[in-house]
Amino acid sequence: MIALGQKIRRLRVAQQMTQAELAGDQITRNMLSQIENGNAQPSLATILYLADKLDIAPGYFFAEDEDEFLYRKMQRIDKIKQAFAAGAWQRCMALCQDNLNGSDDEVTFILCRCAYQLALRAFAEGRLCAAHSGFVQTLEYASQTIYDTSSLSRTAYDYLTYLAQFDSALEIPSFIRPQKYGDNAEQPWFSAYLQALASVHAGDLSTPEHLLALIDFAEPAFAVHIRARMAMASCDYSGAVQLIERVLTPERGLPPSKPMAYLLYGDLEICCRETGDFERAYRYSTQRVKLLDILLTE
Repeated sequence: MIALGQKIRRLRVAQQMTQAELAGDQITRNMLSQIENGNAQPSLATILYLADKLDIAPGYFFAEDEDEFLYRKMQRIDKIKQAFAAGAWQRCMALCQDNLNGSDDEVTFILCRCAYQLALRAFAEGRLCAAHSGFVQTLEYASQTIYDTSSLSRTAYDYLTYLAQFDSALEIPSFIRPQKYGDNAEQPWFSAYLQALASVHAGDLSTPEHLLALIDFAEPAFAVHIRARMAMASCDYSGAVQLIERVLTPERGLPPSKPMAYLLYGDLEICCRETGDFERAYRYSTQRVKLLDILLTE
């Protein structure tokens, strides 16, 4: 069992408080030093004072090692839930990671959800390295909790699959296993998008047609991109260009995410090269390279 004085010192250091700041006007700094070093025992009034200053339940000081986490969690869980409910994902993670020196299934599940939301935000903002780290972290947390994270894990894996197209640094780590959908699992639109692109690449155009009719894409630009890839597979490069330019034109109301814009520039480069418009192909190639640099450095 960790001595009472050691627990006080550990909490004080973790909260970046000096001995003088913790002692305040209740006890002397010298007395606090003696308590932390085990040379003096605090009175009940002093214990209650220190617990209040350190934002911890008084019982924590007398708990066995395995009970310490429960005391810390009990003290902070309301703040954690408030941050989670407010969508303050970064703050919620900090409350779990910085203040809880340990974890359980509930806290790990919360961390998993926060990591996923932060990864989605990074992806939408075109910060691919941050998104990649966030989705990997999501899957790591998901493997450590008994709570159901199957849907979230599959979507996180889908995004990692998507990110792997951009750079070797964004490849899926070898320790992460593929996340598959069960026979009765409802397929999210992003997974359908990836399946459609893979089907087009394999020369199968019937599956994308089926998915486009079946799935309600939350972001219409992704559905248009599928149709553009289908046009390219049918050698209708002019039709593909019209579809892609529809997505890239702001007034059309289909603004692509930065990662999709990168893929669209690549598709336009191919279409222009196939139609002999090498000047435009070079221009799109240059735009694509510049955008990739931004995506990997922001």
